[in-house]
This record gives sequence, C-alpha cells and structure tokens, in this order.
Amino acid sequence: MAGAVAVAGLLAYLIVSQYREVLQSWEGRENGIADDRSRLVSHWVMERKADAELTSRSPLVAALLSRVA
Repeated sequence: MAGAVAVAGLLAYLIVSQYREVLQSWEGRENGIADDRSRLVSHWVMERKADAELTSRSPLVAALLSRVA
C-alpha cells in the first residue's frame, strides 16, 4: 500500500512539473510573438508617419490647403 502511495505521489509530482514546464514554454512563445507583433506595428506606424510628412511637404498639398483656408 505504501508503495502505491509513493508511486502515485511521484507521478503527481512529475505531472505537475511537466505542466509547469509546458506552461513556461508557451508563455515564452506568446511573449516572443507579442514582441514581434509590437515591433511590426511600430515600424508600420513610423513608415506611415514618414509618408505623411513627405506628403505634407508637397507643393500640391500646400496649394490645395491654401485654397481651403
């Protein structure tokens, strides 16, 4: 009986430890994906900002805006 309890305890410990390892692995993957996506969005916003700044310097845009004002 004591042997069965010891084996059950050992199996429970192994299951919990493996669960924690898998959970840490998935958290690491999710963090990596989130970091990559954040970097992608940041680069995209910076590119759009550069496009907007370039467009705002256009003489055509200035002429159109001067007629509106």
